[in-house]
Amino acid sequence: MSNSEDHKRLTAFALRITGEIGGLIAVPAMVFLFLGRKLDLRFDTGPTLTVVALLASFFLSMAAVSIKAAGYADRYDELTRDQERGPPPGDTPPG
Repeated sequence: MSNSEDHKRLTAFALRITGEIGGLIAVPAMVFLFLGRKLDLRFDTGPTLTVVALLASFFLSMAAVSIKAAGYADRYDELTRDQERGPPPGDTPPG
């Protein structure tokens, strides 16, 4: 595989990681923010339940990102290992 193809694969992998981690942080934060705000208004508790919900969102996101990061590390090792190995035997360019 050429350097250009390797670079494209690694760039796509990095963009995928960015999107997934962004989603793992933003989606729970928005959902828990909305939920906490609704509960605060319903029970007239000020911002207390919103803060609790955002803290829960933080810990949930942190756990999800940690689990995903382990998988990303394994996948990155596979991608770079393939790059270091070079083409499979018998797959040499004509010349």
